Amino acid sequence: MKKFVAVRSIHGLTLASLADTGVAAWLVGSFWRAHAQLPQPLAPLVNKILYQANSVLSLIKPDLSYALTLANDQFRQQQEQQLMITDGQELQQRSSNEIAIVDDEPSHDLHDEIHFSTPELITKHGYIAETHHAWTEDGYRLELHRVVRKAKYEDVNDDLNAKKEQKVKIPILINHGLLSSSADWVLLGPRKALAYLLCDCGYDVWLANVRGNTYSQCHKQYTTKDREFWNFSWHEIGVYDIPAMIDYILEKTQQTSLHYIGYSQGTSTFFVMSSERPEYVKKIKSLVNLAPIAFISNHKSPLLKLVTRLYVIMEWGSMYCNIHEWFPRNKLQAKALRTLIRNTPGTVTKSLYSCWFCLIAGFGSNQLDKSMLPLIFSHFPGGSSAKQIIHYSQTILTDSFRKFDHGTAINLKLYGSTRPPKYSFERATCPTAVFYSENDCLTQPADIQRLVDLLPNIQLKHKIEYSKFNHIDYLWGRDAKFYLYDHIINFIKKYD
Repeated sequence: MKKFVAVRSIHGLTLASLADTGVAAWLVGSFWRAHAQLPQPLAPLVNKILYQANSVLSLIKPDLSYALTLANDQFRQQQEQQLMITDGQELQQRSSNEIAIVDDEPSHDLHDEIHFSTPELITKHGYIAETHHAWTEDGYRLELHRVVRKAKYEDVNDDLNAKKEQKVKIPILINHGLLSSSADWVLLGPRKALAYLLCDCGYDVWLANVRGNTYSQCHKQYTTKDREFWNFSWHEIGVYDIPAMIDYILEKTQQTSLHYIGYSQGTSTFFVMSSERPEYVKKIKSLVNLAPIAFISNHKSPLLKLVTRLYVIMEWGSMYCNIHEWFPRNKLQAKALRTLIRNTPGTVTKSLYSCWFCLIAGFGSNQLDKSMLPLIFSHFPGGSSAKQIIHYSQTILTDSFRKFDHGTAINLKLYGSTRPPKYSFERATCPTAVFYSENDCLTQPADIQRLVDLLPNIQLKHKIEYSKFNHIDYLWGRDAKFYLYDHIINFIKKYD
């Protein structure tokens, strides 16, 4: 233990000194206050946080670790009772203007699908899946998944307008968020998932997989074991990945422009592209931003707040401990997690859902069908580089949308200044829609308005009507079609 503390220095501060200056006390105090202030149904969430904080404190402050364990034991019985109460209240508290269409019987067998890849899911759902590969200028191979309607949907008795629509097929590129993949857009299944709804409307749907995620881990020179492979943030995704995918799709479809739908990080990377490579904006018919991430200093995510506070430790781990990939998709771990979720009681499953998703996305939503959890965790998280997360931490700490901060010396060499330059939003001149929700912990209305004020061609700013709609409901909300997807389709049709 002494050797560990002596060797593991972080920019001149040892872990022991961090504990002595109050980091350990902050962890205990913050989580204790969180339990006192948050609604009682969140006790399972705090219970999980206490355990995680305890594992950290056991290394750097054993005496406080004991205090944290006592606090956790006090809440355990209360947690079990509140979970039972919450189950009943959840069914009664939905007001008449927030009624969701509940479908307890999914139209597809979720248990069969937990082992499927995105193309296999598309095929299982009755569509044709195509796998394509686009190469970036810096050597990464990106996997694109194309969704095509089967011939049985193209009725020979369709009228002339329908036949004409089938021939045109305007391409749409849909880009996922951090730690995600193309699977996000098909997990809800036919008549519900955004990819299928767009395909059924006659669009040529392409699902992105950016560098480093489950499907895009190939490079001309490096393997995923090499540090160089993971030397990227979402800046490089915007500068190289999106242009490469746009070029590939337009060449393949013989079109001159396409629609772009970005979610979370998928919006950040588009803003980077429009700033650094504005010539590609001319190839965009319309831009749809779902829960856009540019300014996030007002976020309310407890987990993100913790990650941001440990930002220096993350940088140190990436630099000295060779930890360059975060939350990779490990098949053995994914299988174990799916089995655990599928075979544990509903209350425990709810607790797991709350611990992971609510910490990031927002509390109180009833949009997630809990039976989908094994399927979701078959694909999420899908992996990312440490620098992607570090870059977002820098964005929060500086309250600005800037390039990656490498430190004074490297910044001077790369940028010609000690601070990284800001991205320019003025170049995103394509027709733009912004969809946001009040209950999203990551995208607060004040930050959304700040972004909207900087974008030059806002045609639609839409607040989702369901007040509890959170960050993951954009992907897997049972009523996402009603609250969100129908509005997206109506918008992009205006710019066909």
